[in-house]
Amino acid sequence: MKLLKISISNFRSIIEAKDINLDDKITTLVGANEHGKSTLLNAVKYLDKNYEFDFVKDVRYDQETSIFYPVIDYQIVLTDEEKTELEELITSSLNKLDVDTAKPEVKTTQAVTEEIDEKSNETIEILPSTNVFTLRRTYSKSDSLTTLVTEAEVEYSNLIIAYIENYYQGRVIYFDDFDDRLPSLITLTELNDQENLIVKGLMKLSGLEKVRTRLFEDSLQARNLVKKLLEAAPDKLTTEVVKNWFQGLTDTIKIIIHKNDSTQTLRVDIEDKNTIVDLDSRSRGFRWYLSFFLKHRAYSDGELKGCLFLLDEPGLFLHPRGQKDLLSFFETLSKYNQIIYTTHSPFMINRLHRRRVRVIEKFENAGTKVNAKGFVSNWKPLRSSLGLTLSDSFFYADKTLLVEGPEDKIYILTLLQLYAKLKNIDIDLNILSIIDSGGISEMPAVARIIGEEDRKYIVFTDSDVPKQVTRLKKIVKHESDLKEVKNFKENSQIIQELLPVNLFVQAVNDYINQLVNTNIIVLKQGISKGNFVYSTGIRIDKQVKTFVSELYDEDDISKVGIASEFERIVLDTDFDATQFDFQPAYQLIEWVITQLNLKSETVEI
Repeated sequence: MKLLKISISNFRSIIEAKDINLDDKITTLVGANEHGKSTLLNAVKYLDKNYEFDFVKDVRYDQETSIFYPVIDYQIVLTDEEKTELEELITSSLNKLDVDTAKPEVKTTQAVTEEIDEKSNETIEILPSTNVFTLRRTYSKSDSLTTLVTEAEVEYSNLIIAYIENYYQGRVIYFDDFDDRLPSLITLTELNDQENLIVKGLMKLSGLEKVRTRLFEDSLQARNLVKKLLEAAPDKLTTEVVKNWFQGLTDTIKIIIHKNDSTQTLRVDIEDKNTIVDLDSRSRGFRWYLSFFLKHRAYSDGELKGCLFLLDEPGLFLHPRGQKDLLSFFETLSKYNQIIYTTHSPFMINRLHRRRVRVIEKFENAGTKVNAKGFVSNWKPLRSSLGLTLSDSFFYADKTLLVEGPEDKIYILTLLQLYAKLKNIDIDLNILSIIDSGGISEMPAVARIIGEEDRKYIVFTDSDVPKQVTRLKKIVKHESDLKEVKNFKENSQIIQELLPVNLFVQAVNDYINQLVNTNIIVLKQGISKGNFVYSTGIRIDKQVKTFVSELYDEDDISKVGIASEFERIVLDTDFDATQFDFQPAYQLIEWVITQLNLKSETVEI
């Protein structure tokens, strides 16, 4: 079960935000302070009824102090197995009816299955054909109400609501970076608080959970049992935590738990080669990760599946390398779970999955809005929300790929994802900066600046201006670090010629249709609409420009727009790459991966 969309009205800073699409693995929310990132997380968390809604805090007031109560829609998609299970639950409820009792009419317009009543041989339609259902949670001063919103009317809506709510109850794991911390000194009240999941995770992982109620019992049996568990706890705890602490600890640590019977408290100390200090004296980054890890493990003895993680500013206190490694941990966690997190950090943006990013913006009269295309136009809205300028990327990148234009960046990122999926390898792009120089004439100057930073970089350029390529060769130190388009496909000049022609043509036509449908471009008077068709012998981008200028009141269309449409087509889950010739493009990607050493190890949970 996954959360596909959320729509929110009248919730804190959100006046109305409809159809916010969420990635089925990881969604990244970026935006300036007080723009509504945490608000969106809080709206999502109420999918789990364990989180009690406080209408006093969460109602919205306008300038006239009128009160507006929140309405939140959660669009949920069920797997086929879950859909079948739900149908069986409904059928079971039908079978419990008395044989002589007339069965209620089922008001559905479509049915995915037909259940047969063996006694009457009557056909009963159970559910609509879709696997998607929407729960609407409305709040008022006195109560909250949950209803089912779906295209087809379903008689058994209460059963469907209960099924979805039961699934998510206890599976929405909210982690506030500012408040969720494991303290050095754990009191008896905290030990007895079953809602304190961080302490619960510590007790569970250390083996102390089984004697939680006997920790301070004054009996010989209890004392001996607790003593043995406390002696074994450091090895159990440390082994689990260190194998997931990615920053490459240079010293050997041990997590030790001490018991104080007189104060009925537990104290957590960290021992290394030189010192023993309480947990509060360790770095905030380590304390954050330990707390997150323990809260995560409070739910599971190991493999965790089917959960929705909501993380507010994860890794805020981690070193950039630690943030990058945290992203790797998220990728592993998201194989069986869904993650939504907020961030201000460029290191917490996975460059390989730019379509996961949602930019949260707040406007004076419209409130909080969600921009799902913050990566368009060279990432400008995204960079603005992070407080970055393009030059900042020079300083936080370990590795750099220099290209001519923003469309090159989109094509290369798309091909990297496709290649990684085909070869079943992990590619690490989180400390990679792909910089477009703004044109071939600027590339030598930009290459010289990057080179002066004394870090690894490579250059990929078109083959249509030999003079500038010659200048680049004098700047790039190693011949293998500079490649032209023609190095991967003879007689080719631009990156588009490395792509399967029919896919590029489809991207062009799809993008033109978008522009026409939104009235951004208009057909010339007396001209009939037609599709772009490629002809051999003329460079493909020039053919696109000629086609557009002949049919429309435009000289050209956006190369970035075409590249984004190509990305959409190729990264569709149903796309079959084996039907197309990607060989020249794959050669380019293999060169990038090899020269920048982008292969990464798989992270274990």
